[in-house]
Amino acid sequence: MGKLLCLLAVFGVLSGCATSQQSLTIAPEQSVVFANGDLALALEVKRRACPKTQSVRQTCLTLTNSSDHQHRVRYRFHWYDNQGLHVEAPPSQWQVLTLPAKASERIDITVPAARASQYRMVILD
Repeated sequence: MGKLLCLLAVFGVLSGCATSQQSLTIAPEQSVVFANGDLALALEVKRRACPKTQSVRQTCLTLTNSSDHQHRVRYRFHWYDNQGLHVEAPPSQWQVLTLPAKASERIDITVPAARASQYRMVILD
């Protein structure tokens, strides 16, 4: 019985190594991380088209407060390449934003490195 379990474990490990996926992708629903559930219910982040520029790559977002009271939040970005690996770049600084009730704010951020193609935005209250 012990040999059978050991053999099954070996096959399980080998089949996990045989996967054809070579990258980690941050799905749109994973690109924003909220500090708590209440904040996630009150705020919504949507990606939008950026103004055309020739020399600067940007990520453009709209942060909307759907609640009846203002929120003061801090946010920062972490950047990843096409394979889902963290891009070494100067860390983004925490930004502070006061968002009035039922209001929206545009956030345009310069992509810090040529390899960066994915982001994760962390929002704290």
